This record gives sequence, structure tokens and C-alpha cells, in this order.
Amino acid sequence: EIGVLKPDPSIYRHLIDRHRLAPSECIFMDDVARNVEGARAAGMAAFVFHDAAQAETALRAAGLTF
Repeated sequence: EIGVLKPDPSIYRHLIDRHRLAPSECIFMDDVARNVEGARAAGMAAFVFHDAAQAETALRAAGLTF
């Protein structure tokens, strides 16, 4: 849609700008490390997804409750 793909940091910045978010308000997870690095380069917290238990632990460590 915008002509950019992960892991280019500009795709994450587009999302941030379009939805008027602060990068510090965002958490990105992916099973591909280079995509995670792209999100981090855009200022987002990000981690590599391995499984549901690990993702839950990482999200809770980031302060999310559910």
C-alpha cells in the first residue's frame, strides 16, 4: 500500500505517524529478527516471538496486563 516492506524502519514510522502514536507506546513482536530490528530502529520496543508463553512473559515484562 505504501511501497515499503518490513524491515525498513519507514514502514513502522508510517504506522506510528498514521495513528498518532509515540514509538514508546508501541510494542512489536515478530518471529523474524531483522523485522524486530527494523521496529527498534523506528524507536519501538520489540522482541522476537518464539511461542505464546515467551510472548506473554515479554509483554508482562513491558508492563502490559491482560
